Amino acid sequence: MKALLALFFLALSTFAASIKAEKLVFAHHVAGVAVSLTPENWRADMQLAKAHLIDGFALNIASGDPNNEVIINNAFNAADAVGFKMFFSFDYASRGAWAAGSVIDYINRFKGRASYYKIDVRPYVSTFEGPGNANDWYSIKGATNCYFVPDWTSIGPDGFRAHLDKVDGAFNWNIWPEGPRNLGTSGDEAWRSVLAGRHYLMGVSPWFYTSLPQWNKNWLWRGDNLWHYRWEDIIRLQPSMVEIVTWNDFGESHYIGPLYPAAFPAGANYCNDMPHQAWLKLLPNYIARYKGIAVPAGNDKIVVWYKRNYGQSCGTGGTTGNNVAYQPFYQPYELQEEKIFVTVLLNSAAQVTVQVGSAAQQVFTANQGGVFHFDAPKNGALGAVVVRVVRNGAEITRATGATLTNDCPLGHVNWNAWVGEN
Repeated sequence: MKALLALFFLALSTFAASIKAEKLVFAHHVAGVAVSLTPENWRADMQLAKAHLIDGFALNIASGDPNNEVIINNAFNAADAVGFKMFFSFDYASRGAWAAGSVIDYINRFKGRASYYKIDVRPYVSTFEGPGNANDWYSIKGATNCYFVPDWTSIGPDGFRAHLDKVDGAFNWNIWPEGPRNLGTSGDEAWRSVLAGRHYLMGVSPWFYTSLPQWNKNWLWRGDNLWHYRWEDIIRLQPSMVEIVTWNDFGESHYIGPLYPAAFPAGANYCNDMPHQAWLKLLPNYIARYKGIAVPAGNDKIVVWYKRNYGQSCGTGGTTGNNVAYQPFYQPYELQEEKIFVTVLLNSAAQVTVQVGSAAQQVFTANQGGVFHFDAPKNGALGAVVVRVVRNGAEITRATGATLTNDCPLGHVNWNAWVGEN
C-alpha cells in the first residue's frame, strides 16, 4: 500500500509539474472597449485567435465599469463554447484601484467556468499595475487560492523584490524600447533574476502610438521591427508564458485583431482603414517554435507593414517620441524609421522584392526556407507598395499595400501602422 501511495504522489507531482511547464500564449483583451461586441463577435474573435495558435485572452477589466457584467458574461460564454481559455487582468490604472472584496467576488464567481485558465487548479490572475494595493493580495489569495502574476512594472524589478511573498510570478509591461533603439532583453533578464525561478509572463507587442487628449496621451514608441525581433527573443528565452499586447486596444495602436470602429475611443481616427490583422499570420510559426511543436506547413506568406506618411511630410500632431512625463523627449520621426518592414514565411530559398510606385525595385535574397525578415528603405518614394516572392525567375505571390503618401487627412502625420499580406 505504501508503495502504491508513493507511486500515486509521484504521478501527481509529475502531473502538476507538467501543468506548470505548459507554455501558452494569451492576448490582452481590453473589456472596456468591447461593449459593442455581440456574442457572435466574441465567438468569431476567439475562433480567429485560436486558429492562429493563441490559447486565450487575458481579460482586462476596470473597477466600477458599468458594463463589466455583460461583457464578462459574454466573453466567458463564448470562451466556453469555443474551447478557449480566459483569465482576469484587473486594471488598477484606468478607473482607479480595485477593492479587494470586488476582486475576490469576480475570481470566485468565474473561476469555476470551464474556460477559466488554472495552474495546478489555481485560477490564474494578473493585473495592470496596482502595487499600491499589494497588501490586499494576502487576503485575495487566501479567499480565492489564485495563482497571482501581476504587472507591477512601475516599481521595477528591484521594487518588486519586496513583494515576492505575495506573488507567484510577474508580468513585465516594458515591451517597447525607450528612444531610437531596439528593445533587447536586458529588462526581461532583470525581472527573471529577481523572480529566481518563479513564473515569468513575457510580453510582446507590435506597435505603440496614441493620441487621446482626453486622457493626456500623445506619444509613440518605436515599433518598426519589434514584432519579429521580440518573438525571436521569446523563442530564445523560453519564458513560462507569453502575453500579446494587445488584441483590441485601438487607442494605443497595438491591436492585432479585427477593426471594430464602434469600439474606437473618441479621437482614435488614426485607426480608420489601418488594419493590423495580417500580423496574426506570423503567429502559427512563432508560437509553434516557442512551444517546440511542429511548425505548420503552408504556402509562401508575405506580411508587410509601415506608416503611410513620411515623418516630416506634415506636422507631428504634437506627438512626442517617448512618454515625456518620465522619459527623454524625441521627435516622433527620430524614433520611427522610414522603412518598409517585411516578414516572409518561405517554403524554400527565394528572392523577395519591394517596389514603391515607379521607384526602382529592391531585391533581397533568402538563401533558405523559413522565416525571412528584413526592412527596405522608402527612399522618399510615393505610391503603392508591392512585395513579391520570386523563385527561379517566376513570381510566386505578391502583396500589394496601401500607398505611401505626403497627404495627411488627419491634418498631421498618422503614426499608426498599415499592415497587409498576400
